[in-house]
Amino acid sequence: MKITRLLARTVIGDNDPWQSLMSVFLQTGDDSRSLAVVLGVDESDSVLLELIPEILDIFKSQFQASTRHSIELRVEVFMQSDLDQLPPGPLCWMWNKLAEVAFRELSPTAIVLLGDDTAICPRGWPGLVLEQFQADPNLMCLLLNDVADPGYPSFPVIRASHMLIHNSLLPKEFVNQGGDPFLAELYRRSGGLKMCRDITVFNKVGGIQLPGDKQYVLPRYPRRYLDKGLVLKLLEQWSREEDAAHHSAGQYDECGMTLSAPREAIESHSGMFNDSSRHELLGNQRSSETVGMAAARDVARQGKGCTTVDILIPSYRAEVKALETMMKESDSRISDVAVGWGIVIDDPLCPIAVKERLKCLQNSARFCGRLKIRFHEKNVGASATRNRLLDESIAHYAIFLDDDVIPDASLVQEYVKVFKSYPNCTGFAGPTYLPKTEDVVSCGIHLSDVSWFWDAPERMKKVAWAVTANVAFKNSTNKFDLRFPKTGGGEDIDFCLRASPEGLMCVPKAAAYHPLWNKGRPSLLRFAKWSIGDGALIHMYPQHCYRAPPTAAELAWALIFTQSLILAARLLTCLSIRILSTFMDTLIPEESGGGGCIAACCSLSSLPFLWMAMSVISVEFLIDLVRNILFQERLKRHPCIRLPLRVWASIYATVIRLSSDTGRIAGHLARGHPHLLCVRFDWFCGFEAGPVRAERRNGWIRMAVYINAILAVALAFVQLS
Repeated sequence: MKITRLLARTVIGDNDPWQSLMSVFLQTGDDSRSLAVVLGVDESDSVLLELIPEILDIFKSQFQASTRHSIELRVEVFMQSDLDQLPPGPLCWMWNKLAEVAFRELSPTAIVLLGDDTAICPRGWPGLVLEQFQADPNLMCLLLNDVADPGYPSFPVIRASHMLIHNSLLPKEFVNQGGDPFLAELYRRSGGLKMCRDITVFNKVGGIQLPGDKQYVLPRYPRRYLDKGLVLKLLEQWSREEDAAHHSAGQYDECGMTLSAPREAIESHSGMFNDSSRHELLGNQRSSETVGMAAARDVARQGKGCTTVDILIPSYRAEVKALETMMKESDSRISDVAVGWGIVIDDPLCPIAVKERLKCLQNSARFCGRLKIRFHEKNVGASATRNRLLDESIAHYAIFLDDDVIPDASLVQEYVKVFKSYPNCTGFAGPTYLPKTEDVVSCGIHLSDVSWFWDAPERMKKVAWAVTANVAFKNSTNKFDLRFPKTGGGEDIDFCLRASPEGLMCVPKAAAYHPLWNKGRPSLLRFAKWSIGDGALIHMYPQHCYRAPPTAAELAWALIFTQSLILAARLLTCLSIRILSTFMDTLIPEESGGGGCIAACCSLSSLPFLWMAMSVISVEFLIDLVRNILFQERLKRHPCIRLPLRVWASIYATVIRLSSDTGRIAGHLARGHPHLLCVRFDWFCGFEAGPVRAERRNGWIRMAVYINAILAVALAFVQLS
């Protein structure tokens, strides 16, 4: 058994070539039989090219004298004419070339991708790697532990039969970024991925760096990422090739010696096996018969595949214990589901101690290789944070969870059941339960109906949208719109409508439990801010909107605005009189100065529209009180044993709704859309017509009561005058 190390050396690197090559020998340990090296060199690297004969001689003689076995070395020169036709820094093309040489000439068991600036521990690591492949026949991709980021698959070791199935190490579309995660996800999907914590790799230059990182170092070449949609498409394509090879590989006995399917079954899935090139590709040391049989066994050993799920958690609080509990609860309990986590801390002031605890969690035995953690250097908000999580996720499905929810232990399993039952569905929603305790705040939030859709998946088969506290999607190129407020509000609805226009399949048993905000005392501004954001949906989705009578908040603020205009006009008149009186004492007697006029303007008896607004708000409280106490439908949906508690909760619920409606008004005005007042968004987005009819009917009933209250106030003022 042998592992081949692919070592790309280019003129843009600044490492000593001798140091890079000697490190290969020093890190190998006593057993060099388990390692071979393919060195890639730019044609323009004249310094290293001149040393090639000497290097070959040293690898053959000096290493053999030291270890009694030489380290096989092959050199591949990257021709300048080829490089000129490629984008700058074509590392993925180089890996493909080196892998082809390794497979053709060195007959490896596995291939590892390394740069000319990597250091690996411990000594003798090639033997440890081969032990992993020998011990686990299903293993196709072994990840080494990147010291800089244990959650990123920086250095995959690939079983050589990969080359037989796919004809190359990576798809030709890759330039210099994304190849490692692609290979890791490919074999994560097939059930052939494993992490080795004991072998650590340190990248001296480059490695996993993102432009937003504080320690970002300008790369030696322009970094080019493939479009995520293309990456997902290539994953599907290569996964199908894996499946086809698996089904064609036939059966084998426990010793791996007998195949019921002929070698041609494997060869039919490999363009490398054809009459003209078969012998050249496999080399002189290994016959095509041997490689074909071994590859068939490798493929046949693989399982039927896994459903890969990434759980994405944007966080500002960065409470390590809560995050660890979430991950433990959301881990998969079934073998054919591979779960990973992504956490982005959106707090630039996150304490160093918290960062260290998170990194320890990332490197723990349970989560190493499955947890990606990123830290923002500035607060970018909920939408941008989720977008960063999506950028690094190429799993089959992505599940969004808030950083303060407690997922049910069966959440992932329940989601996966529905994923498999409805493979063409793109969106899924589980219920998120807020506490239903016997206190005014908890009961008031439920009575206000601002959280109606949070647990709607428990009652419905399909919903138009769900809160991002607990929602899942088939992975795609969709992103959250950054026009919505940083604190959230409306972005979840917009994303759901775009990512899954056919609606979200409800998964009642995929439950999560969300505590009340601010330790059970949420600010009313929270609900107002939600509405500031979701009011933008009215402008963005006119097809889901309808006109309705003004709400109590809209009518009350309109009356207050009218009173403000009248009051301003009166005060301006009085002020003008006072100014004129100083210059025209003869025209205006001193005793009739503007002081009394101003006092009269400001007296409550001269503010009829303010009284009308107050009457509208009072009526709103009264209507809600009657509705929440006497209507059987409300009593059934929002049970509350004690009548005094229900009264106070109803009052608090009305305050929440008035705050929410006021926030929506403020959002319309801030965006310059006053014409959207009295326009409502259909929260069901056409999936049910009944709620819109009911809202309109209730709106007109309330409006009739408001008008009566306004007329009563007007009549009272007429009588007083």
